[in-house]
Amino acid sequence: MPHVSAQELEPRLNDTLTRLLGAFFGFESPKKEMFNLMITDTEQLMWAKRLSALLLLHKGVKQARIARALRMTRITVARLKKVYEAEKGLVTEISRVLSSSTSYQTLVMLVK
Repeated sequence: MPHVSAQELEPRLNDTLTRLLGAFFGFESPKKEMFNLMITDTEQLMWAKRLSALLLLHKGVKQARIARALRMTRITVARLKKVYEAEKGLVTEISRVLSSSTSYQTLVMLVK
């Protein structure tokens, strides 16, 4: 089972991450129900945090700020920075697709 920090996220940020993950996967019923059956809450949070970290790196947010806001280790954020650098084009495209999402805009506002 994946490890996610025992430190809880601020409720508004947690809700924003959940909605951002839904926007990324294009959730609508019954896709959301199937996803919830297959992926645990912990795994969903882990995916949402990693997606958010990549998007925030793309926006130029400092690694230390991302780690604090998302309750991730700096090592995890540094590893995601390497992924970002290797796949910058893909992250740019994901950012472009999600840029109109209010969840994405809220994430940037909450973390910056």
